[in-house]
Amino acid sequence: MTDGAERYQLHDGSRADPPHPATTYFAQRLQELAATTNVRTLDASARVRRLTPLRLQKLLKEQAPDLPVSQTQMYRYYHGEAAPRLDVVWELARLFGVSPRDFLPD
Repeated sequence: MTDGAERYQLHDGSRADPPHPATTYFAQRLQELAATTNVRTLDASARVRRLTPLRLQKLLKEQAPDLPVSQTQMYRYYHGEAAPRLDVVWELARLFGVSPRDFLPD
């Protein structure tokens, strides 16, 4: 464990060790894909919406109902506060129509 000077503040105000560079890259790539992908709602308004961590979690739950990803966990992935499991990376790649390798730095 590192001393307090090398730790960084999470969104909830707690402090943690800096994330692994691959976790940071994954979060940046996830945010890029979400920013360039819109979703049309199925209600009467048929509005086009941005992909937020909540919408991503809901879409992932529809695509892979047995994949245990909570709203909180998706938020952590999206903001680089947690490293995703391989099955989550795989399903997110399917959701965006990209290779799972797109989430890994070169």
